[in-house]
Amino acid sequence: MPDGADHTDLWGAMITAEFFLEQYAPMFHTGDTRVWEALSEEGCGYCAGELENAEWVRDKGWAARGGSIEVDDSTVRAHLNGTDRAYYLAEVVRDTAYLTPPGEPEKVSAEAHRAKFEFALYLTDGRWRVAGVVTSLVDTE
Repeated sequence: MPDGADHTDLWGAMITAEFFLEQYAPMFHTGDTRVWEALSEEGCGYCAGELENAEWVRDKGWAARGGSIEVDDSTVRAHLNGTDRAYYLAEVVRDTAYLTPPGEPEKVSAEAHRAKFEFALYLTDGRWRVAGVVTSLVDTE
């Protein structure tokens, strides 16, 4: 976990949310889902769906590259709801992602794009976890 993620305040929630996004591509590249599992609150449908996708890619022996996510810091909005709930919103830039099935050529799985992520985070056992995510494409025109 990055420095500051252990803070139980808004700063800790924001660091956790950004780290969660940054770990998306590495999860697919390596097949190691432990970080996302540790950061996902039970019942987070988005979290479970993306974990399932990463496991499928890993278990089928596909190779993944690209797809890194970079948060546009100028768009970040966050606030606390009480002492154990946080809301985080940010626009991100996602690089083109590629998948390669075994014995086949590499294919684009997602074009580069800008997206908005909205998070609900819960403070559970002294650390922030992602409880829900809504994502949408951002119209750049």
